[in-house]
Amino acid sequence: MISFVLVASVQAAIIKVPADQPTIQAGIDAASGGDVVLLAGGIYQGTGNINLDFKGKDLTLRSESGPAKTIIDCRSSGRAMHFRRGESRAAVVEGVTLWNGSLSRDGAAGSIACTNGSSPKFVDCNIRDNSAFSGGAIYVRAASPLFSGCEINNNVADEIYSDTYSRGGTVFIDGGAPVFQYCTLDGNRTGGWSSPGKGAGIYARSGSARLQNCIIKSNVATQGDYWQNGYGGGLYSDGSELKIVNCTLVANVADPYSGYSARGGGIYSRESSVTLTDCILWSNTPDALSSLYGEDLVVIYSNVQGGWDGMGNIDAFPRLRSFKGFDYILWPGSPCIDAGGGGVDGVDWGTIHSRYGDFNTALADMGADGGPGNVGWLP
Repeated sequence: MISFVLVASVQAAIIKVPADQPTIQAGIDAASGGDVVLLAGGIYQGTGNINLDFKGKDLTLRSESGPAKTIIDCRSSGRAMHFRRGESRAAVVEGVTLWNGSLSRDGAAGSIACTNGSSPKFVDCNIRDNSAFSGGAIYVRAASPLFSGCEINNNVADEIYSDTYSRGGTVFIDGGAPVFQYCTLDGNRTGGWSSPGKGAGIYARSGSARLQNCIIKSNVATQGDYWQNGYGGGLYSDGSELKIVNCTLVANVADPYSGYSARGGGIYSRESSVTLTDCILWSNTPDALSSLYGEDLVVIYSNVQGGWDGMGNIDAFPRLRSFKGFDYILWPGSPCIDAGGGGVDGVDWGTIHSRYGDFNTALADMGADGGPGNVGWLP
């Protein structure tokens, strides 16, 4: 006698908002782990569409039409979402814009908070125009979220009522191990009238973080009153561990108080372990790198304006250009081409197009468009 056991396959449910559920939170509440909450294009505002809580469910919140057409508008009345119930990387937010989040005085995380070990994944999201005292866009405490392909722009950490430092115009890290890959942090600011800024791009107070193939540009840590400078226009590491690989940091600013000297236009490190590999740091003001203790910063195979001791480092105009919508591409003749460490890009550039093979071999490049297999910008 032969017995057959039939096992029913369980497919993930797709819950559409607003077709099936009227609000995003209602869609999340109706979903189970592994389900997809699918957002139609539009602007989502008000109760049920902000201050979202996944409630420990590893589900996917995804747009149908991409971030330009799917916007969670917090209207300065709260943050977009808070992960705090142990969600893993299987909890995904994909293809949405998180806009105009704001926390009141002394609040943290203008748009996204990840705490208590919750470590979701954000993919192809725009996180912009948010504000808070610390972590203008994102606050991470004892958590390890992943941000991939995200645009994180024009966020502010500012507290006009305090004479303490505002920290993390974009991201405040207080423990955990977040990862940022293929992200752009552009035009973020920290500091205000009486609150000098630390880390307009990222401020890391503890824990560790990894940045891979990111562009960090035009972020400003402003000076405040009481004769205090801004520090760390791009990044500020304060007792943390940062690994920065194939990143480009350009035009970031640490703003000095009149008559004083600011430090760390690109990166400032204090009692930390910061390692840069295959990076480009150029046109940062007043300097590319600064450290309370010189041994905090280990830099290899990188192009650092003003120079920095380390294996394979150079100090040469990088010849960066915009090309087909991509910023800071290495142009023919760039000294950053084939100048990285770690062997090869993993790409035979000549097979992509003959003109690339003429000036860029499979050897590793410096900057955000270098690294194994990273050729998505090519036409």
